[in-house]
Amino acid sequence: MRRNTSHKLVTTAAILAGALLGYTYIKNRKEKSIETEKDTKQELLPKVEKKQIQAPQNYSDMSHRQKTLYDIIKEKKVLTPAEIHKVFPDISTRTLRRDMDALVKSGKVTQNGTTKSTIYKYKK
Repeated sequence: MRRNTSHKLVTTAAILAGALLGYTYIKNRKEKSIETEKDTKQELLPKVEKKQIQAPQNYSDMSHRQKTLYDIIKEKKVLTPAEIHKVFPDISTRTLRRDMDALVKSGKVTQNGTTKSTIYKYKK
């Protein structure tokens, strides 16, 4: 009986040690896989330079959205980002901000403030 009990203990200890080694091996492989995946992604992604905002020189150089925004601001004299978003609800706020940045850069509109407190004014 004593031999049978010690045999069971040794067998159980061996199973537990094997399971622990297996778990450690799988965990290390998974971590290495994640690191390799990150390195691969970084190598594949091209470095993108930020595009410079092109200021339209005149009305005919403006995009349709910029023309619409310019006409509205010319009529209202002042425009906020919330009002701009109401005009183009399907366009991202970032894209609309780029359009307004182009108008500001062209000198046709001035910008006062930043983010939500921004006010765009028509420049005569």
